[in-house]
Amino acid sequence: MNKISLFCALALVGSTAFALDKAGCESLKDVKILNNEMIDAVWNESGEISADKMSALTGGSKNNIKAKPHCVVHGKLYKRTGSDGKEYEIDYELRLPEQWNEKFLFQGGGGMDGFVAPALGAVPIRTSTATPALLRGYAVVTTNSGHPEPTAEFGLDQQARLDYAYQAIGKVTDTAKQILVAAYDKKPKHSYFMGCSNGGRAALIAAQRYPLEFDGVIAANPGFRLSRAAIA
Repeated sequence: MNKISLFCALALVGSTAFALDKAGCESLKDVKILNNEMIDAVWNESGEISADKMSALTGGSKNNIKAKPHCVVHGKLYKRTGSDGKEYEIDYELRLPEQWNEKFLFQGGGGMDGFVAPALGAVPIRTSTATPALLRGYAVVTTNSGHPEPTAEFGLDQQARLDYAYQAIGKVTDTAKQILVAAYDKKPKHSYFMGCSNGGRAALIAAQRYPLEFDGVIAANPGFRLSRAAIA
């Protein structure tokens, strides 16, 4: 085999090494991760992604999006009963493209969080026309940051406050990267965090608290000093 043929053969191997299909997607239901309860892993053949109902907070898409076929994973982390008697868990959604570019994006939330937005990776700036990250081959994750409603009642529970402040970022990132290895047999080559408002604050927290997990962050309009910004 000459050098050109060898190069072409290696290129072909590389082009399929990080692909995912329906069977591989559904097998993720059996992945065992500490403190993680896998709810579902579903192959989205149509590629349809519903509009983000909380787009005003996240900067996500207000309209339905048509992507390529991809895998949608939903899970729950650290289920528990809080000191206030309420049930808490860190819900997350991870979308895995059919052809992965070896990059991972953590999509920040907004406001008080308490909801799981579609993991699309749309740039959270109104004037942006950039193609969402998932459509460019990124794996994208979102989370409710550890509480079920976009209101401040979770603040009565100390662990819920810590998860919202910063701990959910680390917990979800670790879980998502383990699922990526299970799906593609490869760790992400590059990892990023992107968010606006509270998501922008979370992006700065990601850089401060988890500097080895992310190669860069996009912190749009970060909400600083929440104790003074939100009386609740």
